[in-house]
Amino acid sequence: MSKDLEELYRQAVLLRQNNKLDKAVAVFTKLVSLEKDPRRKATAYNGRGGTYVLKEDYDRAIADCDKALDLNPHDADAYGMRALGYRYKGDYDQAITDFDKAIELNPTHAAAYRDRGLAYGTKRDYDRAITDYNKALDLNPHDAAAYVVRGLAYQSKRDHDRAIADCDKALDLNPHDAAAYCVRGLAYVFKGDYDRAIADYGKAVKLNPQDAAAYANRGLAHFSKGAYGRAIADYGKAVKLNPHDAAAYRNRGLAYSAKEDYDRAIADCDKAIELDPQDAATYSARGLAYFSKRAYKRAIADYDKAIKLNPHDAAAYANRGAAYGMIKKYDLALDNYSRAGSLDNRLKSNNALVYIASSLKGIASGRGK
Repeated sequence: MSKDLEELYRQAVLLRQNNKLDKAVAVFTKLVSLEKDPRRKATAYNGRGGTYVLKEDYDRAIADCDKALDLNPHDADAYGMRALGYRYKGDYDQAITDFDKAIELNPTHAAAYRDRGLAYGTKRDYDRAITDYNKALDLNPHDAAAYVVRGLAYQSKRDHDRAIADCDKALDLNPHDAAAYCVRGLAYVFKGDYDRAIADYGKAVKLNPQDAAAYANRGLAHFSKGAYGRAIADYGKAVKLNPHDAAAYRNRGLAYSAKEDYDRAIADCDKAIELDPQDAATYSARGLAYFSKRAYKRAIADYDKAIKLNPHDAAAYANRGAAYGMIKKYDLALDNYSRAGSLDNRLKSNNALVYIASSLKGIASGRGK
């Protein structure tokens, strides 16, 4: 490579590092046209492909990696970069196939192990994900991001203590890692340590004020503490940053219900359903608001939808039973309570609901006193 081309390549990499992505693409494009050596031209295509990944233009990224691999079929980095493009497009199986090839060509490619782990994690294959993260950390024990994603995998397996330990290690390596604070905060939420969770999310949003998920999860911690006003404020920030976050609208709706502001609760659930009509939990949340407004038939209709989407939701059956009881359909109430009990032993062991339904049925038929 001539000194002029070396300088162009250095400029392109520096521009990409400084997030001047359009200019980086232009320089990589110039390199593609000037390079005569096939391997170096492949490197230029791969560099431009990596820049397209950062620009979230995954189709162009994949196309550039295809060209790189046509020129150099043994380029592990090109397989790894193309795998990233496929992963971000949601084609996790193809991403794993490309990561496999990258690792085959370069068994010490720590980033490929880490990123393949992310693909497995997205497929909820957490054990394989953790195995890959372990290998990545064996190869590069200073990779803070690998600790964070392994912590997330442990959290997904409800191993909260290991999740926290991994995030602690990540923060030792990089005290400015907002993602580590977010994952550790989530582990603290599930452990019921809401104050620590709120503190971690506070650090996360200070480091990255545009992180909608951090606000949403801090809202969950505030909600769990009964601080519904603060939860509503955080969910409001989350949906402002990410207007497509159906769960944040649903959870703000639950917070409004907790404050007995049922009309706003219903409006938020309406928006959540518009964004994600397949979320059973949102229909249950709206059903709760309708029940609280004594709109029992509307509540039943929402619980019907929740149960259709998730037939194993014991709480939805129990709540539908309560709504049927309020409109004096005691047979249906009793049947729903029984179904709830068959799905959740905690409800089965609580015979009070069934007793009330049976008693009301008896009174309605003239057998009660």
